[in-house]
Amino acid sequence: MNQKPLAATLWRTCRVLACPRRLAVLAAVLEKGPVCVKDVARISRMPENTATQCFRALQARGLLTANRQGRWVYYVAHPDPSVPHAEPMLAAMRKAIRQDKPRESMTAALTAFTHPRRIAIVRRLNTGPGCVEMLAHDTGMSLPACYRHLDKLVRRTVVAIGADGNCMLARPAAGLATSLLQAALE
Repeated sequence: MNQKPLAATLWRTCRVLACPRRLAVLAAVLEKGPVCVKDVARISRMPENTATQCFRALQARGLLTANRQGRWVYYVAHPDPSVPHAEPMLAAMRKAIRQDKPRESMTAALTAFTHPRRIAIVRRLNTGPGCVEMLAHDTGMSLPACYRHLDKLVRRTVVAIGADGNCMLARPAAGLATSLLQAALE
């Protein structure tokens, strides 16, 4: 099957954001504006070295920009233009955090897209429904691996299984899951 190449960083960005501590750090930056590590560590009740690692991971995914002011480094939510999905991802996270979505539901939405094979399944299902055997063949996965990834996508309501046993995209109505699905299909 002829597919677009996987967005190499989308699943990695989702994996970074699916961590509760990194999600708390991003939420603090989005809610408070430019902040330094010390402030976020205090707000999030975590050691400064842990907060620093969280900031670095978020900055590496293109979601934050660091600005030095004297001896302090302040972080601001500003997408890196060289990371194609950073701007829509940051906008989706800002909206979810502003709507005060439970962190657990945001983590669940993110974990649906933390593996390139799940993104491959979603992209294949975007062309139409199919049985598990066909999905495994079309995506180059073993049948057990395909079942394992489909199970996670079904539990995250990204994929549904019809009465005929065929899998199809569930198309979430709104929210973070919808934004992630759109990013996966680009």
